[in-house]
Amino acid sequence: MANYTKTYVGFGFGPIQVGLFVEQALLADTFERIVIGYRRADIVADIRATRGYIGLNIAHADRIEQVLMGPIEVLNIYDATERAVFVEALSQADEAATALSSVVDYTSLSPTGDSIAAIFADGLALRAQEHLQQEDASKPLVVYTAENHNRAAEHLHTLVWSRLQARLTAAQLAKLESTTAFLNTVIGKMSGLVTIPEAMRGHLAPITAGKSQAFLVEAFDDIFVSASPFRRQLAFSEKPQLQPFEEAKLYGHNATHALAAYLAQVLEVRMMANLRDIDGIVPWLLDAFVQESGAALIRKYKGLDPLFTLAGYSAYAEDLLQRMTNPFLRDSSVRVGRDPKRKLGWHDRFVGVIRLSLSQQVDAGRYAFGCCAALDVLGEQYEVLEELWQPDAPDERNKAAVLELITLAWARYQQWQAEGRPALDVWWANATR
Repeated sequence: MANYTKTYVGFGFGPIQVGLFVEQALLADTFERIVIGYRRADIVADIRATRGYIGLNIAHADRIEQVLMGPIEVLNIYDATERAVFVEALSQADEAATALSSVVDYTSLSPTGDSIAAIFADGLALRAQEHLQQEDASKPLVVYTAENHNRAAEHLHTLVWSRLQARLTAAQLAKLESTTAFLNTVIGKMSGLVTIPEAMRGHLAPITAGKSQAFLVEAFDDIFVSASPFRRQLAFSEKPQLQPFEEAKLYGHNATHALAAYLAQVLEVRMMANLRDIDGIVPWLLDAFVQESGAALIRKYKGLDPLFTLAGYSAYAEDLLQRMTNPFLRDSSVRVGRDPKRKLGWHDRFVGVIRLSLSQQVDAGRYAFGCCAALDVLGEQYEVLEELWQPDAPDERNKAAVLELITLAWARYQQWQAEGRPALDVWWANATR
């Protein structure tokens, strides 16, 4: 395979694909070809008109940096001809990444009856049938799965391999297995697709010239991935045990971000950055982050990594709260708090951190309070939670313990509202004394 062009292939064209994976692939300066598969013919045409150059905005602590990136190829995977080109590129790729909305998108059918898993299988089948037959067929493929799911890599691997079983010989499958690695990721990089307001024209680079939308990502690239047996080009940190860091992301970063967003909406604060101006909110969020999420995770993973110490986790929390409220990220409380029913799910951030805390004998009253704020935004009472959790069939004893904590938090939340929403840090100290 020495005659191959070094290739990166991506599924999806959103801010994480562009503002993380494509950016890193370009910075690596080793990929001669960067190919992205997408579903929107109009976006593909716009990028093709710019010869593959796209705009990216990077939010630093003190400014927004505008970057013109490229060249890249973006192909319409709903078009049969372009899909074939994409499959050929995937068959020869060195590294690839899926950056989709959810693992559900792996099997969602396109208008042509394809799915991401099917396209992936086509690319790997071609790799096995043609390219891995060469004498130097040891070149590996590393696949990053960027969906917010702690077993996304295993899920995609299973879906793809189930489609390859009837197409390849046992020898071909074994060779493919030995030269392919699917990696999970922990991506703490905040990002978004924003519509450029009139006041920001000229201050935000559109995706392509003359368009009204822009990718805006924070200047943060400390990404964790599961261990790979192969050398990688993208500059991410490998962790032999990724699960603890995934829990820190979901039960620390994600849970506190959502907590901040729902309180902001209740307080009629539109932009996350404006939380810095609300008396008592940021110190209270920091206490939730460190004393509840942090205490539980430190107790569970003590000795594993410097993150899981009081000093390490406190620094992590303080840094994240600064980043969550970065005015140059231009993040809204509505965007951060979107889909509250999912975020209140049994396995998601709020109930997840409550269950973790209960298992470690740590109080999680502030996150239970956040559940109440989310329910308020939904216009629901806490009784609706049992309905939301029903598909997961939680253990009755665990469910009762979680509901007991949220019931107590609901009374506190109603009291805080009745008292005119005073500064939360001082109010909370008195209310829980």
